[in-house]
Amino acid sequence: MHSRLLVWISALLIGIASAQASALNLLQYQHENLRSGQLESLINHNGDISLMMFFEPNCAWCYKQVKAFNQISTQCRQVSITALGINGKRHQLKKDLWRLKPLFPAFIANASMIAKIGAIPATPITLIIDKQGHYLDHLRGYISSDKVLAQLAAQHGINCEAPQVLTHG
Repeated sequence: MHSRLLVWISALLIGIASAQASALNLLQYQHENLRSGQLESLINHNGDISLMMFFEPNCAWCYKQVKAFNQISTQCRQVSITALGINGKRHQLKKDLWRLKPLFPAFIANASMIAKIGAIPATPITLIIDKQGHYLDHLRGYISSDKVLAQLAAQHGINCEAPQVLTHG
């Protein structure tokens, strides 16, 4: 299983690298908004960097990733975050949306975009995209908010305050 995932990640990077070379704009695709049902492109989303997180029904790690991204979304206006549902029917993804409670937009992933970048074999996987919609990097699996912010600062020059951890007592 581990070697299959590594092969997939390599294929994803090769596919995105070739897509980037042909100036593919990952923000241009129309996705169905899971809340409104409207088709929307992500091209007008604000932020110096976009995080495009893929989720699927019954993904426990996706729930944790959304919680981390919720922290980032409230404190870092330089980052635009979007959740893209895959591997499920609309009603399944809407049900998970209710459970996930993202503070950012959630959509059903556009099939044409998935065809361009390749199938997503496991979730969560997050693509890091620049303002022009070009692939920069990816995050595989759950990554805590402080690690995401540290990576964005180190590799992409995005400096945000570290999320506040709420404690009781």
